[in-house]
Amino acid sequence: MMDDLMGLFTATYRASHINDKVHEEAKRYAQRLTFAMIKPDVTSTGHAGEVLSAMERWFTVTDVLCTQWPRNVMEEFYGHHREKPYFSELMDFMTSDRVYAVVLRGPEDGSQAVQSWRDLIGATDPRKADSRSIRARFGNKDGIIMRNAVHGSDSLDSAMREIDLVNQRLCGNFGDVAVDPIVKLVDGV
Repeated sequence: MMDDLMGLFTATYRASHINDKVHEEAKRYAQRLTFAMIKPDVTSTGHAGEVLSAMERWFTVTDVLCTQWPRNVMEEFYGHHREKPYFSELMDFMTSDRVYAVVLRGPEDGSQAVQSWRDLIGATDPRKADSRSIRARFGNKDGIIMRNAVHGSDSLDSAMREIDLVNQRLCGNFGDVAVDPIVKLVDGV
Protein backbone atom coordinates (compact mmCIF):
# COMPACT_ATOMS: atom_id res chain seq x y z
CA MET A 1 0.00 0.00 0.00
CA MET A 2 2.80 2.43 0.94
CA ASP A 3 4.57 1.72 -2.38
CA ASP A 4 1.36 2.54 -4.26
CA LEU A 5 1.00 5.87 -2.40
CA MET A 6 4.65 6.74 -2.99
CA GLY A 7 4.31 5.91 -6.68
CA LEU A 8 1.19 8.07 -6.93
CA PHE A 9 2.95 10.95 -5.15
CA THR A 10 6.00 10.68 -7.43
CA ALA A 11 3.86 10.54 -10.57
CA THR A 12 1.80 13.53 -9.39
CA TYR A 13 4.95 15.50 -8.54
CA ARG A 14 6.50 14.77 -11.93
CA ALA A 15 3.29 15.70 -13.78
CA SER A 16 3.07 18.92 -11.79
CA HIS A 17 6.72 19.76 -12.50
CA ILE A 18 6.30 19.04 -16.21
CA ASN A 19 3.08 21.08 -16.29
CA ASP A 20 4.88 24.05 -14.66
CA LYS A 21 7.65 23.82 -17.27
CA VAL A 22 5.11 23.67 -20.09
CA HIS A 23 3.25 26.70 -18.76
CA GLU A 24 6.51 28.63 -18.34
CA GLU A 25 7.50 27.80 -21.91
CA ALA A 26 4.04 28.86 -23.13
CA LYS A 27 4.32 32.10 -21.16
CA ARG A 28 7.77 32.84 -22.64
CA TYR A 29 6.41 32.24 -26.13
CA ALA A 30 3.30 34.37 -25.45
CA GLN A 31 5.51 37.25 -24.30
CA ARG A 32 6.90 37.35 -27.83
CA LEU A 33 3.41 38.19 -29.17
CA THR A 34 1.41 41.39 -29.34
CA PHE A 35 -1.59 42.81 -31.14
CA ALA A 36 -1.40 45.88 -33.34
CA MET A 37 -3.98 47.77 -35.33
CA ILE A 38 -3.47 50.18 -38.19
CA LYS A 39 -6.19 52.79 -37.83
CA PRO A 40 -8.43 54.44 -40.47
CA ASP A 41 -6.34 57.63 -40.63
CA VAL A 42 -3.54 55.53 -42.14
CA THR A 43 -5.66 53.27 -44.35
CA SER A 44 -7.58 56.22 -45.80
CA THR A 45 -4.34 57.99 -46.78
CA GLY A 46 -2.76 54.92 -48.37
CA HIS A 47 0.12 54.52 -45.92
CA ALA A 48 -0.80 51.11 -44.48
CA GLY A 49 1.90 49.40 -46.55
CA GLU A 50 4.57 51.67 -45.10
CA VAL A 51 3.40 50.93 -41.57
CA LEU A 52 3.35 47.18 -42.28
CA SER A 53 6.90 47.47 -43.65
CA ALA A 54 7.99 49.21 -40.45
CA MET A 55 6.43 46.37 -38.45
CA GLU A 56 8.28 43.79 -40.53
CA ARG A 57 11.64 45.42 -39.82
CA TRP A 58 11.29 44.60 -36.12
CA PHE A 59 8.75 41.77 -35.91
CA THR A 60 7.42 38.77 -37.74
CA VAL A 61 3.90 39.52 -38.95
CA THR A 62 2.06 36.25 -38.28
CA ASP A 63 -1.50 37.35 -39.12
CA VAL A 64 -3.16 40.30 -40.84
CA LEU A 65 -6.85 41.01 -41.29
CA CYS A 66 -7.89 44.11 -43.21
CA THR A 67 -11.58 44.92 -42.88
CA GLN A 68 -14.02 47.57 -41.79
CA TRP A 69 -15.19 46.48 -38.36
CA PRO A 70 -18.86 46.50 -37.38
CA ARG A 71 -19.51 49.13 -34.72
CA ASN A 72 -20.60 46.59 -32.09
CA VAL A 73 -17.28 44.73 -32.39
CA MET A 74 -15.29 47.97 -32.19
CA GLU A 75 -17.34 48.96 -29.12
CA GLU A 76 -16.43 45.65 -27.51
CA PHE A 77 -12.77 46.15 -28.42
CA TYR A 78 -12.66 49.64 -26.88
CA GLY A 79 -15.15 48.82 -24.10
CA HIS A 80 -12.75 50.10 -21.43
CA HIS A 81 -13.29 53.62 -22.89
CA ARG A 82 -17.10 53.34 -22.89
CA GLU A 83 -17.61 55.92 -20.13
CA LYS A 84 -15.21 58.45 -21.63
CA PRO A 85 -16.70 61.58 -23.22
CA TYR A 86 -14.93 60.84 -26.52
CA PHE A 87 -16.22 57.26 -26.88
CA SER A 88 -18.86 57.99 -29.55
CA GLU A 89 -16.40 60.03 -31.60
CA LEU A 90 -13.81 57.25 -31.24
CA MET A 91 -16.34 54.71 -32.52
CA ASP A 92 -17.27 56.94 -35.48
CA PHE A 93 -13.60 57.30 -36.37
CA MET A 94 -12.61 53.65 -35.88
CA THR A 95 -15.51 52.39 -38.01
CA SER A 96 -15.11 55.06 -40.73
CA ASP A 97 -12.78 52.95 -42.89
CA ARG A 98 -10.86 49.69 -42.93
CA VAL A 99 -8.38 48.84 -40.20
CA TYR A 100 -5.58 46.29 -40.23
CA ALA A 101 -5.60 43.90 -37.28
CA VAL A 102 -2.10 42.43 -36.94
CA VAL A 103 -0.46 39.80 -34.75
CA LEU A 104 3.23 40.50 -34.27
CA ARG A 105 5.85 38.06 -32.99
CA GLY A 106 9.05 39.46 -31.59
CA PRO A 107 12.54 37.97 -31.61
CA GLU A 108 13.60 35.02 -29.47
CA ASP A 109 15.96 37.20 -27.43
CA GLY A 110 13.53 37.32 -24.53
CA SER A 111 12.32 40.85 -25.19
CA GLN A 112 8.64 41.39 -24.62
CA ALA A 113 6.79 42.19 -27.82
CA VAL A 114 4.15 44.36 -26.16
CA GLN A 115 6.70 46.85 -24.87
CA SER A 116 8.87 46.65 -27.98
CA TRP A 117 5.88 47.52 -30.18
CA ARG A 118 4.82 50.34 -27.86
CA ASP A 119 8.35 51.75 -27.99
CA LEU A 120 8.29 51.64 -31.80
CA ILE A 121 4.91 53.37 -32.13
CA GLY A 122 5.75 56.21 -29.73
CA ALA A 123 3.66 58.40 -27.47
CA THR A 124 -0.13 58.35 -27.80
CA ASP A 125 -0.17 61.96 -28.99
CA PRO A 126 1.63 62.06 -32.38
CA ARG A 127 2.71 65.66 -31.65
CA LYS A 128 4.65 64.43 -28.61
CA ALA A 129 6.00 61.21 -30.12
CA ASP A 130 9.65 60.73 -31.02
CA SER A 131 10.14 61.91 -34.60
CA ARG A 132 11.27 58.41 -35.68
CA SER A 133 8.19 56.68 -34.25
CA ILE A 134 5.28 55.38 -36.30
CA ARG A 135 2.84 57.78 -34.66
CA ALA A 136 5.03 60.81 -35.37
CA ARG A 137 5.49 59.74 -38.98
CA PHE A 138 1.93 58.66 -39.81
CA GLY A 139 -0.37 60.02 -37.09
CA ASN A 140 -2.53 63.06 -37.65
CA LYS A 141 -1.11 66.08 -35.87
CA ASP A 142 -4.42 67.97 -35.77
CA GLY A 143 -4.70 67.58 -32.00
CA ILE A 144 -7.24 64.73 -32.17
CA ILE A 145 -5.24 62.10 -30.33
CA MET A 146 -7.33 59.13 -31.46
CA ARG A 147 -6.07 59.76 -35.01
CA ASN A 148 -2.64 58.48 -34.00
CA ALA A 149 -2.09 55.91 -36.77
CA VAL A 150 -1.88 52.70 -34.75
CA HIS A 151 -3.05 50.85 -31.68
CA GLY A 152 -0.75 48.84 -29.46
CA SER A 153 -1.83 46.47 -26.70
CA ASP A 154 -0.85 47.76 -23.27
CA SER A 155 -0.14 44.33 -21.74
CA LEU A 156 0.21 40.68 -22.63
CA ASP A 157 -3.28 40.02 -21.23
CA SER A 158 -4.72 42.77 -23.44
CA ALA A 159 -2.90 41.40 -26.48
CA MET A 160 -4.30 37.90 -25.93
CA ARG A 161 -7.80 39.30 -25.30
CA GLU A 162 -7.64 41.45 -28.45
CA ILE A 163 -6.37 38.60 -30.63
CA ASP A 164 -9.13 36.40 -29.25
CA LEU A 165 -11.80 39.05 -29.86
CA VAL A 166 -10.79 39.40 -33.53
CA ASN A 167 -10.71 35.63 -33.84
CA GLN A 168 -14.12 35.10 -32.22
CA ARG A 169 -16.02 38.07 -33.63
CA LEU A 170 -14.53 38.72 -37.06
CA CYS A 171 -12.56 35.92 -38.54
CA GLY A 172 -12.56 32.49 -36.91
CA ASN A 173 -8.88 31.70 -37.40
CA PHE A 174 -7.11 34.99 -36.71
CA GLY A 175 -4.00 34.57 -34.60
CA ASP A 176 -3.93 30.79 -34.99
CA VAL A 177 -0.44 30.78 -36.50
CA ALA A 178 0.89 32.71 -33.51
CA VAL A 179 -1.27 31.28 -30.74
CA ASP A 180 -1.38 27.59 -31.75
CA PRO A 181 2.10 26.87 -30.32
CA ILE A 182 0.88 28.16 -26.94
CA VAL A 183 -2.23 25.97 -27.05
CA LYS A 184 -0.17 22.95 -28.09
CA LEU A 185 2.28 23.50 -25.24
CA VAL A 186 -0.43 23.91 -22.62
CA ASP A 187 -2.71 21.17 -23.94
CA GLY A 188 0.16 18.80 -24.64
CA VAL A 189 -0.91 18.28 -28.25
